[in-house]
Amino acid sequence: QQTLATRPPQQTSTGLQLLQELNLAGNLIDDDACVALAACLSQLLALQSLDLSDNYVRNIGCAALAGVLSSLEHFVVLVLAGNDLAASSPGVVILHTECPRVHMQGIHYVPPSAM
Repeated sequence: QQTLATRPPQQTSTGLQLLQELNLAGNLIDDDACVALAACLSQLLALQSLDLSDNYVRNIGCAALAGVLSSLEHFVVLVLAGNDLAASSPGVVILHTECPRVHMQGIHYVPPSAM
């Protein structure tokens, strides 16, 4: 039986491409870590949901996520509860603008046109 550590790299990356849910809640992820994470997410072609609740994601992290999540065809749920973000934060507005099909949990966003 092969573990992730003993698999050849091509098998490991192929397996990651099939990943549908990623839960990184409560991992002290800040904007810098979020930027690094965003750089890797483009490889997760089947990703549907990402839980970043109870971290330290702010505007820069949200903007980095928006850039990549908008390109993931199957992505639909982003959980940001417990981060220092308000619905009117620039990063949240960028996420909603660039990723309109993504449902964000933990932040109640009202588009300006609905006010």
